[in-house]
Amino acid sequence: MLYSCLLRLKKGIFDPEYQLSWFFLFVFTIYAWSQSMMFIFEYHLGMQWATIVNRILLIYLSLHVVSIFFVKLPRIFVSTAFFYLGLLFLYALLEFVLGNGSQLLKGVLKTSIVTLLMLRIISTHKSLNRLIVLSSIFGFIAVLLNTIPLLDFLGFIKLHGSPISRVGGELLCPNLDPISYGIFGLAENHVDAGNLFPRLQGWSSEPQNWAYLVFYVFGSGVLLAKSTKYKNVILSLLLVVCVHFFFIGSTAAYLSFMSLLAGILLVVGLDRFNLVKLNHWFFLFIFILLPGLIIPFCLNAISLLEQFFLHFNLMGEGQNWIQKLSFLDYGSSLYFRSIPVSYDAF
Repeated sequence: MLYSCLLRLKKGIFDPEYQLSWFFLFVFTIYAWSQSMMFIFEYHLGMQWATIVNRILLIYLSLHVVSIFFVKLPRIFVSTAFFYLGLLFLYALLEFVLGNGSQLLKGVLKTSIVTLLMLRIISTHKSLNRLIVLSSIFGFIAVLLNTIPLLDFLGFIKLHGSPISRVGGELLCPNLDPISYGIFGLAENHVDAGNLFPRLQGWSSEPQNWAYLVFYVFGSGVLLAKSTKYKNVILSLLLVVCVHFFFIGSTAAYLSFMSLLAGILLVVGLDRFNLVKLNHWFFLFIFILLPGLIIPFCLNAISLLEQFFLHFNLMGEGQNWIQKLSFLDYGSSLYFRSIPVSYDAF
């Protein structure tokens, strides 16, 4: 029995066809989601068993990293991946030296394994399409299940929810502990004034984290719709995802959505009038550098901006704006800071 399992594992590592089997991609999908603030195992199995399961999955995936040496990988993807990993290792090392914890080093090691395996997966259209299919199916099922509590809030059905301890996020904040509906996911345990529904949060520590996973589901669904004959089914599911997204109620997610929509409209307009050549560097600028780096730097140049957000309580965030806009406290030094700051410096 053991010998048979070892032979199968050897085949899974060295056989080019078996490397990208549905089983391997399924394990890869589950692990990637579990490490992206979707605490499936933690909420349903408990922390101890979740740790064991995650480590088993990581060991299995780690053994497959050797497969990247047996295929020809696109040079641009390899360069981008190793540049990304280099930045992560540098940042984690600086955080460790500054005494901000060693967890980042562990996180970078996990990220490295997933990134290297992703290089292997995208090296062929077959495996990439399979990954998109699995991610879409897994995501659609999760979104559909977590939408069911809305029917309970509206009084159409009766679900028995119970409060549970929050996984991830700030400690010692019982007011943030969610209500669990079992297989139907989580929702906030309170309703703010003026709101009819508690916010949905899937299997994440808070609605904001769940919102970004829903973004990923939507993106995977769009890609799947372009390559499947069941386009009408996928479009219907995407509509459900959009409705679900509204009931997450995350300000950060709404701002991200508006930023994404503005970027898409800009790209369509520039392409329509042939004003600029569209390539991967252009998309990097529009969707990553502009909203993620340039706009925040520009906001830093506006005096009293933080007080403006707090005074008018924009989008009902209240004092939460203090944390979200804390980067403005650096002032002009923000433009010259390139390494993390020890917590003792504050």
